[in-house]
Amino acid sequence: MKASLKTISLFASAALSTLTSLSAVVTDPVGYLSFSVNDESDILVGVPLTQSPSFSGTAASVTGSTVTVSSSVPDISSVSSFLIVTDTESALYGQWYQISSATSSSVTVVGDLESAGLAVSETFSIIPFWTLDTLFPSGGGVPSSPNPFNPSATIIVNDIQAVGINPGIDASYVYYDGSQGGDAGWYNADDFSLGVVGDTPLSPETFITIRNRSGGAASIVFSGTVPTVEVATNIVSSSTVRQDNLVANPFPAAFTLSNSNLVSSGAFSSSADPFSPTDTLFVYTDTTGVRPGPTKSFIYYDGSQGGDAGWYDANDFGLGLQGSYSIPAGAALVIRKAVGTDVSVAWSPALPYTL
Repeated sequence: MKASLKTISLFASAALSTLTSLSAVVTDPVGYLSFSVNDESDILVGVPLTQSPSFSGTAASVTGSTVTVSSSVPDISSVSSFLIVTDTESALYGQWYQISSATSSSVTVVGDLESAGLAVSETFSIIPFWTLDTLFPSGGGVPSSPNPFNPSATIIVNDIQAVGINPGIDASYVYYDGSQGGDAGWYNADDFSLGVVGDTPLSPETFITIRNRSGGAASIVFSGTVPTVEVATNIVSSSTVRQDNLVANPFPAAFTLSNSNLVSSGAFSSSADPFSPTDTLFVYTDTTGVRPGPTKSFIYYDGSQGGDAGWYDANDFGLGLQGSYSIPAGAALVIRKAVGTDVSVAWSPALPYTL
């Protein structure tokens, strides 16, 4: 009853045989991620591919939340999009901001780009958010439901604004096949009166859960553009409660705990006492059944009580250092922060392939 990632492939004008090198690719490579979900099982998975950038340019000026450019920005008024900073020398490299409006010569985001540190001459791209329709066109392999009130499968979206641990869901969606009348398409499983909601954007900062109850295994494929820059996610902590951050490996390739940048970025705090950990990392891979628990749990021990500092299995310290543990492409992660300060830290693992 496992739900597992099966295949990742990258291709440009011709297929590339490995994810370890993307050398000689002139345009952004594209690829696909395929996986299966058995009946009565969940798979928790990030989407480590993006839509193709609709614009790439250089900042001519930055004032508050608005950046101007000298070239022409296409009309993106009908497409929910985000701006991602692609300049490797920028303090904001890899960070992204939801776009609230745009003109032919400027882009305005949710957030203050000027205060954050975006500088003139730094580069950025505009990328459309995935939506239910663009990521799962005509259902995209997710089992369709002839009876929307008894769904064969659902897409569950996390509540990324929730405070505390074990947060609830934001919404769940079902693909209705139209056989009982009405339009086929994606619907909110809790409020069908909203009509077809296939244009609902999906946040790149978290994973989704695909729950299959169709009576048989489902094969699903994501296809899109391979990220060619680091992708940052904000990891938050609270001064009053432990805080779960529901994130994912943002790349279509694995990286190790040692190369995760979690500790070096400040997004993950080390533990002086490994038996009373500060922060904990939960990894979900090859999950079994509905509402599965984590496959692995890790802490980072600082070595202050003797022994080697580094990553350890939180449930089996006898395994020794675990820095070589590989986090698969798109794997769902939960970073549980201890009670600390009200702060947000940008975390971006290093690009796990060469371009």
